[in-house]
Amino acid sequence: MRRKVLILLACGAAAAAVSLTASAQQNAAVTYRPSAAALKHMSAAQAAAIQQPTKLNVKPAAAQQPAAQSSNQPSNPSSAISAARRARLAAAAAAAQQQAPPAGAATPPPRSPPSTAPGPAGTQPLQLDWTAVSVQQRSPVNERGRAVNGRFIAANRGAINRIAIPVLLPGDPDLAAGLRIFPNGAFYTVSSTSNGMSFVLTGAGRTYPLPPATARGLKGGLQSRIPADGIVIEQTEGGLDASFIRFGAAYSIALECANTLGDPRCTDPAYVRQVIARLMVVTPGAA
Repeated sequence: MRRKVLILLACGAAAAAVSLTASAQQNAAVTYRPSAAALKHMSAAQAAAIQQPTKLNVKPAAAQQPAAQSSNQPSNPSSAISAARRARLAAAAAAAQQQAPPAGAATPPPRSPPSTAPGPAGTQPLQLDWTAVSVQQRSPVNERGRAVNGRFIAANRGAINRIAIPVLLPGDPDLAAGLRIFPNGAFYTVSSTSNGMSFVLTGAGRTYPLPPATARGLKGGLQSRIPADGIVIEQTEGGLDASFIRFGAAYSIALECANTLGDPRCTDPAYVRQVIARLMVVTPGAA
């Protein structure tokens, strides 16, 4: 099962690095309005929580090293992930690298050196923006996230401190319930299961470069692989995958539902976008 593969690859699952562009999205407020079918899977408190308007407040990422799949396994993880999907996600990451800030845009704050945490052979470290992390920690999104995840963070501080990249956690109460964490230096995974849906979020501070031959063979060029909001979403057999970049690190969310076609959480891209908008960040001790 694909879900088992994701758990087994816990700290080194695939993550596509894509960059948010400097646009009106930077300080936009977004609200997810679930359908009646989606509300059947939620308690009244959960439904009220996910419909709160959320300010994205995400700074456009500076040029990144191209990214695709990462793994904490000694061998190449491509055997667990289709080569075609890996190429698509790597293409999106490389396109993000080529995006230039618009004229007159403010100069982004200096970035910290790339993480020196070890990774699989052939990977490259990503430059992490800890200044942006500090800004996010003072945001309303993080305040709400701390109310939801406070006990989890306190109980798992030791595991969090073994991670070398910004740790994103879900701000949705149903996704945070029963959350588990798998740390591994430059990689980590958190996962939970609730109301007939599994949630897996992976983060990576090291990535595989996109082969030049692959980049040249992409129809429409690299820029065509990046959506306007910088989030690459794919429909899978079990639900939805969403990949994005935040604070210079690559992240990926996988949602799988017991009723794949009948559960809007696994068919409506607006839901996973709102999940991403509500993510909080924790600074690990290994940073």
